[in-house]
Amino acid sequence: AVLQTVLSGAIRMLHPLMPFITEELYKYLPGNREASCMLSDWPKALDEYDFPEESAKMEGIMDMIRSIRNLRVNLNVQAGHKARLLVKPNDGWKDTVLGAEGFFMRLANVSALEILDKDAVIGEKTVNAVGVAGELLIPLGDLVDFEKEKARLNKERENILKEIERSNGKLNNAGFIGKAPAA
Repeated sequence: AVLQTVLSGAIRMLHPLMPFITEELYKYLPGNREASCMLSDWPKALDEYDFPEESAKMEGIMDMIRSIRNLRVNLNVQAGHKARLLVKPNDGWKDTVLGAEGFFMRLANVSALEILDKDAVIGEKTVNAVGVAGELLIPLGDLVDFEKEKARLNKERENILKEIERSNGKLNNAGFIGKAPAA
């Protein structure tokens, strides 16, 4: 029934854009053999299909996944690299976070989800993010190899220092300054 309701509404909303395809598809829905999509009523928004509490919880989960992805990008973690996720959920979020474990595994490359108490002490270095649902902690050792990261940052530092030296050399060159516009 849910599938039929959603599919029927989607077909009717697409009808102005794709009339021939939607008309044909509409006839294959149960009870519409002789009906026309063109003559059917436009779908109506019903209050019984509005779930504000569930919507807010899903927004919280999506915010957590977005935060995890941002942390991974900021640390230059490879796309397929998996890491553990430690969560200190806010009041009322524990069951929601546990129920969304599959989303975390697929969408945020989490290898394991661990729920912690609010006062739990973590003995390892972590990167953190705070959201509506709670505090996220990802062990830093799971995300980056410290020696490789040090080497990468040192190389980046050397390149920046070389660029500064090159720029200073140009600015100290009278020929370069003479050709440059005043602005």
